[in-house]
Amino acid sequence: MFTFRLRLLATALVAALTLSLGLSACSTPGSSGGGAGETPTIRVAYAQGLQANFYYALQHDLFAKHGVKVEGTKFDSGPALISALVGGSADVGYFGVPAMATANEQGAQLQVFSIANNAGDMAGLYVKPDSGIQSIQDLRGKKVATTQNTVAHIFLLIALEKAGMTPKDVQIEFYDPAGLVAGFDRGDLNAVFMFASVGAKFISSGARIVKGTTSTDLGVPDTGNFIASKDYTNNNKAALQKFLAAVDEATPIVNQDKATYIDALQKGIGLAGDQAQIIYDNQPSPCLTSSTLADSGSPVSLTPGGGFTKITQKMIETMTKLGILKSAPNVADFITSSVVEGVGK
Repeated sequence: MFTFRLRLLATALVAALTLSLGLSACSTPGSSGGGAGETPTIRVAYAQGLQANFYYALQHDLFAKHGVKVEGTKFDSGPALISALVGGSADVGYFGVPAMATANEQGAQLQVFSIANNAGDMAGLYVKPDSGIQSIQDLRGKKVATTQNTVAHIFLLIALEKAGMTPKDVQIEFYDPAGLVAGFDRGDLNAVFMFASVGAKFISSGARIVKGTTSTDLGVPDTGNFIASKDYTNNNKAALQKFLAAVDEATPIVNQDKATYIDALQKGIGLAGDQAQIIYDNQPSPCLTSSTLADSGSPVSLTPGGGFTKITQKMIETMTKLGILKSAPNVADFITSSVVEGVGK
Protein backbone atom coordinates (compact mmCIF):
# COMPACT_ATOMS: atom_id res chain seq x y z
CA MET A 1 0.00 0.00 0.00
CA PHE A 2 2.81 2.40 0.90
CA THR A 3 4.68 1.79 -2.38
CA PHE A 4 1.47 2.17 -4.37
CA ARG A 5 0.75 5.48 -2.69
CA LEU A 6 4.27 6.68 -3.45
CA ARG A 7 3.79 5.85 -7.11
CA LEU A 8 0.43 7.59 -7.19
CA LEU A 9 1.78 10.76 -5.59
CA ALA A 10 4.72 10.80 -8.00
CA THR A 11 2.42 10.90 -11.04
CA ALA A 12 2.53 14.68 -11.42
CA LEU A 13 6.31 14.73 -11.35
CA VAL A 14 6.59 11.85 -13.82
CA ALA A 15 4.11 13.49 -16.18
CA ALA A 16 6.00 16.76 -16.05
CA LEU A 17 9.28 14.98 -16.72
CA THR A 18 7.81 12.99 -19.61
CA LEU A 19 6.62 16.20 -21.27
CA SER A 20 9.93 17.91 -20.60
CA LEU A 21 11.96 15.05 -21.99
CA GLY A 22 9.84 15.09 -25.12
CA LEU A 23 10.41 18.80 -25.53
CA SER A 24 14.13 18.59 -24.86
CA ALA A 25 14.57 15.90 -27.47
CA CYS A 26 13.54 18.33 -30.18
CA SER A 27 15.18 21.49 -28.84
CA THR A 28 18.64 22.88 -28.28
CA PRO A 29 19.97 24.50 -25.10
CA GLY A 30 18.86 28.10 -24.80
CA SER A 31 21.94 29.41 -23.03
CA SER A 32 25.30 30.12 -24.54
CA GLY A 33 28.71 28.98 -23.46
CA GLY A 34 29.91 32.21 -25.01
CA GLY A 35 31.68 32.56 -28.30
CA ALA A 36 34.83 34.57 -28.84
CA GLY A 37 34.45 37.81 -26.89
CA GLU A 38 30.98 36.87 -25.60
CA THR A 39 29.98 36.54 -21.95
CA PRO A 40 28.39 33.12 -21.30
CA THR A 41 24.92 33.06 -19.75
CA ILE A 42 23.77 30.44 -17.26
CA ARG A 43 20.11 30.17 -16.27
CA VAL A 44 19.78 28.87 -12.71
CA ALA A 45 16.56 27.44 -11.27
CA TYR A 46 16.23 27.16 -7.48
CA ALA A 47 13.62 26.78 -4.77
CA GLN A 48 13.83 27.28 -0.98
CA GLY A 49 17.49 26.39 -0.58
CA LEU A 50 20.14 27.63 1.83
CA GLN A 51 22.77 28.54 -0.76
CA ALA A 52 23.57 31.92 0.80
CA ASN A 53 26.82 32.02 -1.15
CA PHE A 54 24.91 31.84 -4.44
CA TYR A 55 22.43 34.48 -3.30
CA TYR A 56 25.23 36.81 -2.19
CA ALA A 57 27.07 36.40 -5.51
CA LEU A 58 23.84 37.14 -7.38
CA GLN A 59 22.98 40.15 -5.22
CA HIS A 60 26.50 41.68 -5.43
CA ASP A 61 27.30 41.11 -9.12
CA LEU A 62 30.11 38.65 -8.45
CA PHE A 63 29.16 36.54 -11.45
CA ALA A 64 29.81 39.45 -13.81
CA LYS A 65 33.13 40.03 -12.06
CA HIS A 66 34.15 36.47 -12.95
CA GLY A 67 33.00 36.73 -16.56
CA VAL A 68 29.64 34.99 -16.57
CA LYS A 69 26.05 36.23 -16.67
CA VAL A 70 23.63 34.42 -14.37
CA GLU A 71 19.86 34.59 -14.63
CA GLY A 72 18.30 33.22 -11.44
CA THR A 73 14.68 32.07 -11.28
CA LYS A 74 12.97 31.00 -8.05
CA PHE A 75 10.43 28.19 -8.30
CA ASP A 76 7.74 27.39 -5.75
CA SER A 77 7.67 23.65 -6.44
CA GLY A 78 10.23 20.94 -7.10
CA PRO A 79 8.43 19.36 -10.08
CA ALA A 80 8.26 22.70 -11.90
CA LEU A 81 11.95 23.35 -11.23
CA ILE A 82 13.04 19.93 -12.49
CA SER A 83 10.72 20.20 -15.48
CA ALA A 84 12.39 23.49 -16.43
CA LEU A 85 15.85 21.93 -16.15
CA VAL A 86 15.02 18.79 -18.09
CA GLY A 87 12.99 20.69 -20.68
CA GLY A 88 15.82 23.10 -21.45
CA SER A 89 14.44 26.37 -20.10
CA ALA A 90 17.03 26.26 -17.28
CA ASP A 91 20.67 25.18 -17.41
CA VAL A 92 21.45 24.58 -13.75
CA GLY A 93 19.15 23.52 -10.93
CA TYR A 94 19.57 23.54 -7.17
CA PHE A 95 17.89 20.55 -5.48
CA GLY A 96 18.47 17.17 -3.84
CA VAL A 97 19.56 13.72 -4.94
CA PRO A 98 16.15 11.98 -4.58
CA ALA A 99 14.46 14.23 -7.14
CA MET A 100 17.45 13.86 -9.47
CA ALA A 101 17.31 10.07 -9.18
CA THR A 102 13.61 10.05 -10.06
CA ALA A 103 14.22 12.31 -13.06
CA ASN A 104 17.07 10.13 -14.29
CA GLU A 105 14.93 7.02 -14.04
CA GLN A 106 12.48 8.76 -16.38
CA GLY A 107 15.24 9.30 -18.95
CA ALA A 108 17.00 12.48 -17.85
CA GLN A 109 20.78 12.48 -17.58
CA LEU A 110 21.41 14.83 -14.68
CA GLN A 111 24.46 14.95 -12.44
CA VAL A 112 25.73 16.91 -9.45
CA PHE A 113 28.69 19.11 -10.44
CA SER A 114 28.95 21.12 -7.21
CA ILE A 115 27.52 21.45 -3.71
CA ALA A 116 26.61 24.89 -2.40
CA ASN A 117 25.96 24.11 1.24
CA ASN A 118 25.56 21.58 4.02
CA ALA A 119 22.38 22.14 6.02
CA GLY A 120 23.89 20.80 9.23
CA ASP A 121 21.42 19.72 11.91
CA MET A 122 18.33 21.32 10.42
CA ALA A 123 16.93 18.34 8.48
CA GLY A 124 15.01 16.20 10.94
CA LEU A 125 11.76 15.43 12.75
CA TYR A 126 9.94 18.54 13.99
CA VAL A 127 7.24 18.15 16.63
CA LYS A 128 5.03 20.34 18.75
CA PRO A 129 6.15 20.64 22.39
CA ASP A 130 3.01 18.88 23.65
CA SER A 131 3.10 16.07 21.07
CA GLY A 132 4.56 13.52 23.47
CA ILE A 133 7.03 12.44 20.79
CA GLN A 134 10.54 12.08 22.24
CA SER A 135 12.07 9.66 19.74
CA ILE A 136 11.43 8.21 16.30
CA GLN A 137 9.97 5.10 18.01
CA ASP A 138 7.19 7.28 19.46
CA LEU A 139 5.86 7.73 15.91
CA ARG A 140 4.68 4.12 15.83
CA GLY A 141 1.02 4.10 14.77
CA LYS A 142 0.98 7.89 14.43
CA LYS A 143 0.81 10.34 11.55
CA VAL A 144 4.00 11.99 10.27
CA ALA A 145 4.06 14.38 7.34
CA THR A 146 6.76 15.26 4.82
CA THR A 147 7.18 16.32 1.19
CA GLN A 148 7.28 13.38 -1.18
CA ASN A 149 10.51 12.45 -2.95
CA THR A 150 12.68 15.05 -1.21
CA VAL A 151 15.71 14.59 1.01
CA ALA A 152 13.40 15.02 4.01
CA HIS A 153 11.28 12.10 2.82
CA ILE A 154 14.34 9.88 2.33
CA PHE A 155 15.80 10.90 5.70
CA LEU A 156 12.51 9.88 7.33
CA LEU A 157 12.77 6.44 5.73
CA ILE A 158 16.40 6.10 6.82
CA ALA A 159 15.48 7.16 10.38
CA LEU A 160 12.74 4.55 10.52
CA GLU A 161 15.10 1.86 9.24
CA LYS A 162 17.77 2.83 11.78
CA ALA A 163 15.16 2.52 14.56
CA GLY A 164 14.17 -0.97 13.40
CA MET A 165 10.89 0.27 11.95
CA THR A 166 9.32 0.29 8.48
CA PRO A 167 7.00 2.78 6.74
CA LYS A 168 4.11 0.47 7.63
CA ASP A 169 4.66 1.25 11.32
CA VAL A 170 3.64 4.89 10.81
CA GLN A 171 1.10 6.85 8.80
CA ILE A 172 3.06 8.89 6.25
CA GLU A 173 1.23 11.77 4.60
CA PHE A 174 2.61 14.00 1.87
CA TYR A 175 2.17 17.77 1.52
CA ASP A 176 4.01 20.50 -0.31
CA PRO A 177 6.08 22.76 1.98
CA ALA A 178 3.39 25.43 2.19
CA GLY A 179 0.84 22.78 3.17
CA LEU A 180 3.12 21.46 5.89
CA VAL A 181 3.55 24.91 7.43
CA ALA A 182 -0.17 25.67 7.25
CA GLY A 183 -1.11 22.28 8.73
CA PHE A 184 1.43 22.62 11.52
CA ASP A 185 0.24 26.11 12.42
CA ARG A 186 -3.41 24.97 12.45
CA GLY A 187 -2.58 22.02 14.70
CA ASP A 188 -3.55 19.43 12.08
CA LEU A 189 0.04 18.13 11.98
CA ASN A 190 2.02 17.36 15.13
CA ALA A 191 5.04 15.66 13.56
CA VAL A 192 6.79 16.74 10.36
CA PHE A 193 10.03 15.46 8.85
CA MET A 194 11.46 18.35 6.89
CA PHE A 195 14.54 20.15 5.63
CA ALA A 196 16.08 23.35 6.98
CA SER A 197 14.42 26.18 5.07
CA VAL A 198 10.96 24.98 6.16
CA GLY A 199 12.14 23.65 9.52
CA ALA A 200 13.20 27.14 10.56
CA LYS A 201 9.57 28.21 10.23
CA PHE A 202 8.51 25.40 12.56
CA ILE A 203 11.12 26.33 15.17
CA SER A 204 10.04 29.96 14.91
CA SER A 205 6.53 28.74 15.78
CA GLY A 206 7.74 26.84 18.85
CA ALA A 207 8.57 23.40 17.43
CA ARG A 208 11.58 21.34 18.49
CA ILE A 209 13.71 18.80 16.65
CA VAL A 210 13.55 15.25 18.04
CA LYS A 211 16.92 13.99 19.23
CA GLY A 212 18.52 11.37 17.01
CA THR A 213 16.60 12.29 13.85
CA THR A 214 18.78 14.93 12.20
CA SER A 215 20.75 14.19 9.06
CA THR A 216 23.91 14.45 11.18
CA ASP A 217 22.56 11.81 13.59
CA LEU A 218 21.73 9.58 10.64
CA GLY A 219 25.21 9.97 9.17
CA VAL A 220 23.87 11.31 5.87
CA PRO A 221 24.70 15.02 5.39
CA ASP A 222 21.94 17.19 3.95
CA THR A 223 23.58 18.88 0.97
CA GLY A 224 22.26 21.52 -1.41
CA ASN A 225 23.45 20.56 -4.88
CA PHE A 226 24.06 22.33 -8.17
CA ILE A 227 22.85 19.97 -10.90
CA ALA A 228 22.96 20.05 -14.71
CA SER A 229 22.65 17.57 -17.55
CA LYS A 230 25.75 15.66 -18.57
CA ASP A 231 25.68 17.26 -22.00
CA TYR A 232 25.44 20.77 -20.57
CA THR A 233 28.25 20.14 -18.11
CA ASN A 234 30.54 18.70 -20.77
CA ASN A 235 29.84 21.50 -23.26
CA ASN A 236 29.96 24.42 -20.81
CA LYS A 237 32.65 23.46 -18.32
CA ALA A 238 34.55 26.75 -18.57
CA ALA A 239 31.38 28.78 -17.97
CA LEU A 240 30.44 26.62 -14.99
CA GLN A 241 33.90 27.10 -13.51
CA LYS A 242 33.46 30.87 -13.75
CA PHE A 243 30.09 30.43 -12.07
CA LEU A 244 31.68 28.48 -9.22
CA ALA A 245 34.56 30.95 -8.90
CA ALA A 246 32.00 33.64 -8.06
CA VAL A 247 30.22 31.36 -5.58
CA ASP A 248 33.59 30.50 -4.02
CA GLU A 249 34.40 34.18 -3.55
CA ALA A 250 31.09 34.68 -1.75
CA THR A 251 31.44 31.61 0.49
CA PRO A 252 33.89 32.92 3.14
CA ILE A 253 32.03 36.24 3.17
CA VAL A 254 28.72 34.67 4.22
CA ASN A 255 30.32 31.98 6.38
CA GLN A 256 32.31 34.45 8.48
CA ASP A 257 29.76 37.21 8.92
CA LYS A 258 26.42 36.27 10.46
CA ALA A 259 24.65 39.49 9.46
CA THR A 260 25.76 39.12 5.84
CA TYR A 261 24.63 35.48 5.72
CA ILE A 262 21.23 36.32 7.18
CA ASP A 263 20.74 39.25 4.80
CA ALA A 264 21.64 37.13 1.75
CA LEU A 265 19.30 34.34 2.84
CA GLN A 266 16.40 36.64 3.67
CA LYS A 267 16.65 38.38 0.29
CA GLY A 268 17.20 35.10 -1.53
CA ILE A 269 14.20 33.12 -0.31
CA GLY A 270 12.21 35.60 1.73
CA LEU A 271 12.56 34.16 5.23
CA ALA A 272 10.94 36.30 7.89
CA GLY A 273 11.82 37.29 11.44
CA ASP A 274 14.39 35.09 13.14
CA GLN A 275 14.16 32.22 10.65
CA ALA A 276 17.43 32.97 8.82
CA GLN A 277 19.23 33.35 12.16
CA ILE A 278 17.88 29.97 13.29
CA ILE A 279 19.32 28.38 10.16
CA TYR A 280 22.70 30.06 10.60
CA ASP A 281 22.96 28.98 14.23
CA ASN A 282 22.35 25.33 13.31
CA GLN A 283 24.94 25.09 10.54
CA PRO A 284 28.57 24.64 11.64
CA SER A 285 29.89 25.46 8.15
CA PRO A 286 26.97 26.71 6.04
CA CYS A 287 28.52 27.00 2.58
CA LEU A 288 31.17 25.01 0.74
CA THR A 289 33.97 25.82 -1.71
CA SER A 290 35.16 24.02 -4.83
CA SER A 291 38.48 23.17 -3.18
CA THR A 292 36.64 21.29 -0.41
CA LEU A 293 34.58 19.37 -2.96
CA ALA A 294 37.68 18.49 -4.99
CA ASP A 295 39.49 17.20 -1.89
CA SER A 296 39.29 13.40 -1.85
CA GLY A 297 39.48 13.43 1.95
CA SER A 298 36.44 15.66 2.42
CA PRO A 299 33.24 13.98 3.73
CA VAL A 300 31.39 15.64 0.83
CA SER A 301 34.07 15.09 -1.82
CA LEU A 302 32.79 14.81 -5.39
CA THR A 303 35.81 12.77 -6.46
CA PRO A 304 35.17 9.18 -7.65
CA GLY A 305 34.27 6.98 -4.70
CA GLY A 306 34.46 9.98 -2.36
CA GLY A 307 32.24 11.12 0.49
CA PHE A 308 29.39 12.38 -1.66
CA THR A 309 29.25 9.06 -3.52
CA LYS A 310 28.65 7.33 -0.20
CA ILE A 311 25.92 9.83 0.74
CA THR A 312 24.20 9.34 -2.61
CA GLN A 313 24.52 5.56 -2.44
CA LYS A 314 22.69 5.45 0.89
CA MET A 315 19.80 7.51 -0.49
CA ILE A 316 19.58 5.43 -3.66
CA GLU A 317 19.63 2.16 -1.72
CA THR A 318 16.74 3.36 0.44
CA MET A 319 14.72 4.53 -2.57
CA THR A 320 15.28 1.23 -4.40
CA LYS A 321 14.53 -0.95 -1.38
CA LEU A 322 11.16 0.72 -0.87
CA GLY A 323 10.19 0.72 -4.55
CA ILE A 324 10.49 4.46 -5.13
CA LEU A 325 13.00 3.56 -7.82
CA LYS A 326 12.36 0.49 -9.98
CA SER A 327 16.02 -0.50 -10.06
CA ALA A 328 19.30 0.65 -8.58
CA PRO A 329 21.17 3.02 -10.92
CA ASN A 330 24.93 3.44 -11.17
CA VAL A 331 25.60 6.18 -8.62
CA ALA A 332 28.85 7.12 -10.36
CA ASP A 333 26.74 8.45 -13.25
CA PHE A 334 25.11 10.97 -10.88
CA ILE A 335 28.30 12.81 -9.90
CA THR A 336 31.17 14.60 -11.62
CA SER A 337 34.20 16.25 -10.04
CA SER A 338 35.51 17.58 -13.36
CA VAL A 339 34.10 21.09 -12.86
CA VAL A 340 35.24 21.75 -9.26
CA GLU A 341 38.68 20.32 -9.99
CA GLY A 342 39.27 22.99 -12.63
CA VAL A 343 38.09 26.05 -10.69
CA GLY A 344 40.87 28.60 -10.29
CA LYS A 345 43.25 26.81 -12.62
